[in-house]
Amino acid sequence: MAAGTIAAPGTDAGPCRNEECGHEDCDATRAMADSKCPYCHEAVGYDRRFYQLDGKILVHAFCYETAVEQKRSENDDK
Repeated sequence: MAAGTIAAPGTDAGPCRNEECGHEDCDATRAMADSKCPYCHEAVGYDRRFYQLDGKILVHAFCYETAVEQKRSENDDK
């Protein structure tokens, strides 16, 4: 699984700067960036690595990788 990023508004690959643009793809991109990471409960945001779990849940890469490492460490202790 590879991590991705959401390009910032106004950049070549990002949504329009104007939030009232009405473009469906811009609205969808903003919704992705505004979604909350289930680990830290902060917005996924722009220009930050994330993973998409189960085809829909976005999580910060740092949060997910930390959780996986912690679980691995707990299993190694058993």
